[in-house]
Amino acid sequence: ANARFGPTQLVPILLEGPRAQLNVQGPALVRALTRRPHTRVLSAWDTGTASAGLRPRPNAAMIVVSVDRSEKTVVATDQPQIERLVAATTKAPVHSFITGQPSIDRALRSASLDNLRRTELIAIGILFLLTILGLRSIVAAALVTAVGAISMLAGFGEVAVLGHVMALDPIGVALGTMTGLA
Repeated sequence: ANARFGPTQLVPILLEGPRAQLNVQGPALVRALTRRPHTRVLSAWDTGTASAGLRPRPNAAMIVVSVDRSEKTVVATDQPQIERLVAATTKAPVHSFITGQPSIDRALRSASLDNLRRTELIAIGILFLLTILGLRSIVAAALVTAVGAISMLAGFGEVAVLGHVMALDPIGVALGTMTGLA
């Protein structure tokens, strides 16, 4: 792909299903992807030696989408658009699998934020239990925990606003919200 497209963001798509359905839905998907701006496509249905390796089995075919934009832009806008286009163009019995660095980045970011939310809720529970043990009063423990939870939510809000101004890594989000809880 680098030899054919140059340095770009690659989004490989694997289609699996009956050969006849692949040969109908695959070219339709290639045409739809080719109409996207900043996008070039190499597929199993192209002519030439490069495309010959994209059909490893009769019931599987690859499409390599090259998006000539920054990784940040591809992750934020192009990847979701490509995913929607693939979902709208392919139907059962053909199944699609989308991968590539933008997919991995989106999945890691989403998983990091989900884990952060879960661990923050666990931390609030632990804070409540520790303050009950330390203060020996449920009311005092509830007040301290409520202040901690409000601070944590304020940290989430501050980081969300800051995220509109500058790019933030999920670790930065975690540090901001953990600071609020601390």
